[in-house]
Amino acid sequence: MIGATVAKELERARLTESTSAVAGLTNATSVAATTLAAVSAPTGLAGFSVLVGLSAPPLIVVLAPYAVGLAVATSAVAGGVRFYNWYRQRCEERDDGDPPVEN
Repeated sequence: MIGATVAKELERARLTESTSAVAGLTNATSVAATTLAAVSAPTGLAGFSVLVGLSAPPLIVVLAPYAVGLAVATSAVAGGVRFYNWYRQRCEERDDGDPPVEN
């Protein structure tokens, strides 16, 4: 019984660490992509030609919003996993293991 509890706790801790690491990596990638997009965005007549559709914007400018969206999504998932693990740990610390009930 104790071994199963320890294994479950280690599994939760590993899941929390893994999702946090993925969220951090995607956030760093998002910052880099956004910075590159800001630097490489067309200005002046080149920007005007992109505006009227005569030329295409650089690929990094097109893909940067998707990188930001991915970073936000992975951060939300990591936060949700961390909150769920915190909540389950609180429930297991109680004697009966049921969710806390407000009176």
